[in-house]
Amino acid sequence: METYRLKNIAILILVLLNVCLLLLVISLQYAQHQTQKNLISQTVTLLAGSDISVDPQLLEGKAPLYAYYYSRDAEAEETFAAALLGGSPVRRDAGGGTYVYTASAGTATFRANGSFSLEIDAPALQDGPGREFVETYCPANYRYEGLRTAGQHCTVTASAQVDGLPVYGATIVFSFTDDLLTSASGFFVPASELSSEPIETISRASAAVYLMDHCNEEGKICNTISGISDGYLLQSTVSAPMMLVPAYRIDTNTYSYYVNSSTGHVTPAGSSAR
Repeated sequence: METYRLKNIAILILVLLNVCLLLLVISLQYAQHQTQKNLISQTVTLLAGSDISVDPQLLEGKAPLYAYYYSRDAEAEETFAAALLGGSPVRRDAGGGTYVYTASAGTATFRANGSFSLEIDAPALQDGPGREFVETYCPANYRYEGLRTAGQHCTVTASAQVDGLPVYGATIVFSFTDDLLTSASGFFVPASELSSEPIETISRASAAVYLMDHCNEEGKICNTISGISDGYLLQSTVSAPMMLVPAYRIDTNTYSYYVNSSTGHVTPAGSSAR
């Protein structure tokens, strides 16, 4: 009988302990929610002081918590160049991490930071510009973005993604004349295995404040923040030629900007980021 009572008491203690832990977790989550809510409210007020309006919901959330590093994939570069140039191009090491691939149809140049350019002297690749072209010739991590035409000329744009998020600025533009590929340029981000490391990132609310400071310092006009999205910036350093850093893209009523989620550095969209 005593054993039965002790067993019930032990069960009751465990139940009470679990309830206490649950209440503690709920209390912490509520405190975090209130802190985030207060931060967003204060940020909206601060931005309004600079005549910048924003929907508070856009300021919720935080960027990815990892930075990624690429190991250069020369084999993938050669395969890509061969598919566009045709045949078996000859590779030449031009120094400084630059490889040049030459074939009878033209030349492709790849650099250590991922940038590349390709010129075709004798256009022969006719595979119809569009989504199917991107899916056939680009690495698997690239997505078709769009097509622009001007008479007999057109361009097709594809952009890289990682973890379902865009790599800002890492685009490839293919140029066609009469449906024949004549050139290509941009950034080649291989669909290879990445190494990663945790990284401290700022919140969307903080990113909006960094943008406000940037606009005030540079004299840029910004009255409304219309969108904030997560992604990555492709960076290049001596120790890490190809590194992806979490970033926000902030769209305003005048321009779009990238805000480095690690440093808060602001860069106009389309410019090289640090």
